[in-house]
Amino acid sequence: MPLKLFVFAALAILGSRPLPALPSLEEAVRSRQDVYGEAAMREPNGASYEFFEKILPPPRYVNADFHYYPIVLSAPNTKTKARLISNGSGVNLRAGSGLWNDNGTPVYFRVGPDQFLFGTSPERLQGEPTLAEGYLPIVELKYMHQTPIQAEGMVPLDQKRVERDSEVYRLEAFASTAPDLAENGVVFFKLSLHPGPLWLVSEQIY
Repeated sequence: MPLKLFVFAALAILGSRPLPALPSLEEAVRSRQDVYGEAAMREPNGASYEFFEKILPPPRYVNADFHYYPIVLSAPNTKTKARLISNGSGVNLRAGSGLWNDNGTPVYFRVGPDQFLFGTSPERLQGEPTLAEGYLPIVELKYMHQTPIQAEGMVPLDQKRVERDSEVYRLEAFASTAPDLAENGVVFFKLSLHPGPLWLVSEQIY
């Protein structure tokens, strides 16, 4: 089944209903047609996650330590690929499972003076990973994290609590297309912040 169809199926919404008679997974893999995809699109409301969850094994990333699906970063047709964890927590993080081939240097992204791991609280992520300007192959993620009270150091005992807005951290990552860098899976990333105190602005190569 094409990946784009599976992603579409995961985003669609359909109430639970009996499944039609379908070939086994092994038969579907051997078929020259996308039999599951065609059957899903014939449903009254089209393809849905509920349709596929009963007939396909769970995605492998649920067995990895990072728990979020990885986004592949690489130049076209290169054998060495990096993976950006889709909640923004890092690049090339170790899966901790024999089902994965771990490549490259693991890099974690932390924000704020308390060095909080980017993406730890999913409700603070602003939307899904997106492409820069809507089409450029630069993955963008935004994450809200409030600077902890008293992070600036010693304060008076009678200090009054001041309500502050959360800072928004923006992560951008993309793979190099230069031949000598692409063959080694080199990834560039930039982590910036607005508004609030500029605790961290970083551009690194891994």
